[in-house]
Amino acid sequence: MKRIAIKTYLDFLNWSKTCGDIISFDTETSSLSYLHLSIIGFSICDGESVCYLDLFKNKDFVNIIGLLNKIFWNCEKVIMHNAPFDLKVLYKYGIGESLGGKVIDTRIAAFLLDENRLTGLKFLTANILGKKRLSWKQITEKYGISSPEFYNYAMNDAEDTWNLWKIFEKQLEKEDLSYLFYSVEMPFQFVIRDMKINGVGVDKQKLLEFDEKCVKLLFELEVDLLKTLGIKPQIQKRFDNSEELLCDLDFNSSQQMVKIIEKLGLEIKEKTKPSKTYPEGQKSVGAATLLNLRGKHPFIEKLHYYRYVRHLYDSFVKKIQFEIQEDGRIRGNFNIAKSGRLTMSKPNLQQNPNDEKYGFKSPIKFREIFVPKKVKRPEVVHCKKENYDIYVGRPSKWGNPFEIGKDGTREEVIDKYKKWILNQPDLLKSLWELEGKTLGCWCKPEICHADILADLVEEFCKYVYIIADYSGQELRNLGEVTNDTKIIEAFRQGYDLHLLTANFIFSLNLKEEQLKENGKEYIEIVKKFKSERHKAKNGANFPIIYGTTASGISKRMGISYKEAKRWMNEFFKLYPNVKKAIEETKIELENNGYVKTLMGRKRRFPNYENQTDKYKAADLRIAFNHKIQGFSADQVKIALSKIAAGIKDFDAKIILQVHDEVIVECKKDQAEKIKAIVKNCMENAVSLRIPFKVDIKICERYEK
Repeated sequence: MKRIAIKTYLDFLNWSKTCGDIISFDTETSSLSYLHLSIIGFSICDGESVCYLDLFKNKDFVNIIGLLNKIFWNCEKVIMHNAPFDLKVLYKYGIGESLGGKVIDTRIAAFLLDENRLTGLKFLTANILGKKRLSWKQITEKYGISSPEFYNYAMNDAEDTWNLWKIFEKQLEKEDLSYLFYSVEMPFQFVIRDMKINGVGVDKQKLLEFDEKCVKLLFELEVDLLKTLGIKPQIQKRFDNSEELLCDLDFNSSQQMVKIIEKLGLEIKEKTKPSKTYPEGQKSVGAATLLNLRGKHPFIEKLHYYRYVRHLYDSFVKKIQFEIQEDGRIRGNFNIAKSGRLTMSKPNLQQNPNDEKYGFKSPIKFREIFVPKKVKRPEVVHCKKENYDIYVGRPSKWGNPFEIGKDGTREEVIDKYKKWILNQPDLLKSLWELEGKTLGCWCKPEICHADILADLVEEFCKYVYIIADYSGQELRNLGEVTNDTKIIEAFRQGYDLHLLTANFIFSLNLKEEQLKENGKEYIEIVKKFKSERHKAKNGANFPIIYGTTASGISKRMGISYKEAKRWMNEFFKLYPNVKKAIEETKIELENNGYVKTLMGRKRRFPNYENQTDKYKAADLRIAFNHKIQGFSADQVKIALSKIAAGIKDFDAKIILQVHDEVIVECKKDQAEKIKAIVKNCMENAVSLRIPFKVDIKICERYEK
């Protein structure tokens, strides 16, 4: 394939004249971080030739980027590997719309064709194309970024991406994955791009408060644990007058706690996994041990709570402080799980701690640290004309208040302003234009109209969160996947499925009308049978979806194995098609070595036939769960892509997806309209027999 390194606009223009309608594309940047990165070059391949544009300190930079955008407009397809990264780079330079509906991501194609393998470009190139490539670090450290070796490295990326697509394109069609790839995954890559760019705002002051609260609480808990063991705490003052506990005991050390607990006369059954050093495993003090020993000594519950708070502090409060970027926002990395679910890391905001766990209430509401962006209050100056952005007074559009607010106290003038603004929607839009500006005014200080307007900007011009999540998404999809008429009809009638299951398993003798979520007695019924509903939810409905065994339910719910087995049997009696679907999944797995969702997403088990019955049973549970989880994942992706299209004309951004929950950040005065769009897109993402319900609210912080 012909190769050329280009440094001028004219050479790029000449090359572009013979460029094909389908191209592969790859960027080279100075950083991976959106805030810090700048594009230093890009490569394009059309199957006949490949070029690299060196943009580092390039005087034709603007013209080259403009021509690149024109090429995208004229292209039929643009093939990338890890498209969200290249898309966010291009977005930073004003390129976005020209790529709509054209992007092909070979990384996603590779994943759909085999979710068990690595999907990095270098790995795929070596294992599929048979070409071993050096890494970016190896090339740049040895040759720099303006060398023939680096140019070849960059062109290799574009050429390898092109060659991989030529293979993957046919395989996707052969494996009936075209709809999933083109209609679900490719539009969703733009949503991932947006979330990587937007990030999530953090209230640093609130986070600092949580930090101080946790540190203080941990200190108090350590003192109390020592006293419970009959040990007198040794406390000394630090130079800053804070207190330090002198203690050789590490309450996080499993081995130290084994010795302490056994000294208390309690038996520990939990063990670590076998290893070379400890073939039979070691005794361990984890959550299971502490739950099993609860109530047998005051130290146990206190240690469990201490561990809970320590994990909360170390894994969330402390850790997240290092992830906040200069603009006060967090931008994590997104990936994809084998089920198709979107995952997140550095940090993982999809695993925020629950407000309650193991029966303990969290000392902090961690989600409250996440806040929408704040509007910058206008600055007010009483000075010369050249020192302000906007003059508040005649003949500007802000002159009218002098007539309506001419007389009266400051409070009366503010009240007139509010009425004036609320009665003129266009004026609220104008109020947003004052954000961060410098307002000039010659008013008397006690009733300064510019100062009043600045206050009103803070009051009226706010960003909020729209938080929406599916109600019973997986249970609804369970009904659809298994074709269970009882589940389908229950949701059509508006029944609470957890209550319906509880009614059958525990013989509550509730009438059908009492099971309806909109029924007159529903709230009272839920309160009365709260315990039974909880058992049905966490001991039957969800465990069946997640493939939990009777033994697992027994441990989770603190009941006998026999009772757990009874719950499962009763569940299958009530919903017979679920058991039938599990049996059909087993046959599908045995015949094909894989299972697939209603949208065609596959989960492969290449070693299934060579495993023991124990591991086959585990694979079957994963396989059945995949049919529900995988379909649910793609449902959310379709919904998010529709939301992105629906809100593009508003000042609104998708900032986060947490499993079946969606968080959108938007202007407060647009919130009701966007709320309706989000709700409609989520409830109508896919057309099924079961109606989908979305719980949605507008709030000023991230709430559960």
